[in-house]
Amino acid sequence: MKIEKLVLGSYQTNCYVISHNKMAVVIDPGANGEIIGTLLQNNDLTLEAIFLTHGHYDHIGAVDYLYNLTKCKIYAHIGDQELMDKEASKNILNFQTLEIHAPIEYFSKEFESFTILKDIVFDAIHTPGHSAGSVVYVLRNYLRIFSGDTLFKEGIGRVDFPTSNKKEMKESLKLLATFKDNCKVFPGHGEDTTIGYEKENNIYF
Repeated sequence: MKIEKLVLGSYQTNCYVISHNKMAVVIDPGANGEIIGTLLQNNDLTLEAIFLTHGHYDHIGAVDYLYNLTKCKIYAHIGDQELMDKEASKNILNFQTLEIHAPIEYFSKEFESFTILKDIVFDAIHTPGHSAGSVVYVLRNYLRIFSGDTLFKEGIGRVDFPTSNKKEMKESLKLLATFKDNCKVFPGHGEDTTIGYEKENNIYF
């Protein structure tokens, strides 16, 4: 299994390409779909799925491009549907949203598992706070967490957006703190880190 990070768009969003057996999953294709597409084509990878950690526009900007290119499946938590659906987004005032035309398969459970890339299990854990539908994706058996904007190196995502919630963020961070210290964290922005490092250096954790 291989994990590659692409830093994309004006917000420097981390997009991750996880590949195995000539198949791939993309987490948070925030922008520059042609860059992601070129990486897939150059490595002869078939894109099986896109996993979205949340629905903010800087994490979803290349979803339609990749769907049109590959017709892959797209997964996100139902809590962020209003950030990506034109009709639902009317409920959010004075906040930039981005409508996704590709079909998204929304899940609603607090914990959901996906077996993909033939035999790799991705556990999606609902971690609201930064947004109502924020999730982290855990590579089961690999000690790897893709944390989106829930957890950064020495920081966390903002909690002053329309669907943010400070109390829920605290509970989500408590949940992440239960993972092993050597569990590696791949955040939505910035450098990689570990759960142990954040316990020692992150004032919010």
